Amino acid sequence: MVLDGVTPIILVVVLGFFSAKLQMFSLNSAKELNRMVFFFALPMFCINLITNANFEKFNFILLACYVFSQAVTGTIGSLVAHRFWKLPLKTSVLIGLATTLSNHVLFVLPIAQNLFAGYIIDQISAIIIVDTILIALIVISVLEGLTSQSMSLFGILARLSKNPPVLAVFAGLLMVALAIELPVYLTKLVTFSAYAAAPTALFSMGIVIYNTPILAQLKFAVAISSIKVILQPLVFMIISGGLLHQSAELLKLGLMVAVGPSGTMVLVFASAYNIDPKPLAPVVVLSFLISIPLLCLTLLL
Repeated sequence: MVLDGVTPIILVVVLGFFSAKLQMFSLNSAKELNRMVFFFALPMFCINLITNANFEKFNFILLACYVFSQAVTGTIGSLVAHRFWKLPLKTSVLIGLATTLSNHVLFVLPIAQNLFAGYIIDQISAIIIVDTILIALIVISVLEGLTSQSMSLFGILARLSKNPPVLAVFAGLLMVALAIELPVYLTKLVTFSAYAAAPTALFSMGIVIYNTPILAQLKFAVAISSIKVILQPLVFMIISGGLLHQSAELLKLGLMVAVGPSGTMVLVFASAYNIDPKPLAPVVVLSFLISIPLLCLTLLL
């Protein structure tokens, strides 16, 4: 059952990898595919996810535990990058983001949707919604403060307005709050377009994996990836299971997201703030490779 859910997702990445190996797609092709996902498919996905979410079933204790684990690993990731590896402060902030933000939208959720329905999908949706707004707001605020001589609310809002997934989340929440129903043709457009997000991003990931020299920064990539896919799940287990005694079902659900790889959003922020992406790409790739067996083990629990 687990293989039935995971294998299709992994095969898309494998196809992307071999398409790059056969020189059918280049790294520039992957960048263009990611642009399509970021500016079109992912916003449609976010709107579709939110307008179909069951907010009454959101478990806010689970959500708080997950956010706390993110805060811990994000802080540790940033400090390790800045103090130990001597990376610039802005780069270290994005390393913190890499150890905080899972690729739950385009990797964990598609696998979960292949295997589960209902309550589990609702909780993953809750994490995605909070992550998209809260993490983006915090990271943009910090980067604005480091980039500009004076951080302003206008500057933060201006940056948020240039982030299509964030805008899509706000649009979706507004539609839910005001009970706005789109015409049928627009609803079908959103649903149809949302299907393009995950396979396109995963195919692009395969191309990126082929073109990323992980060995050149192996120690750094292993250290940061371990914070994301090993330390974050451990912190989540200690808080939710050890201190708050959440059920095994909820613990497994949170672990599914916590063991997810670093989100590719870090590369988008690097481009937006003119930050060198070289330390980031190996982390995204290696955390993805480590995450696959860990997620499979979590699903077998």
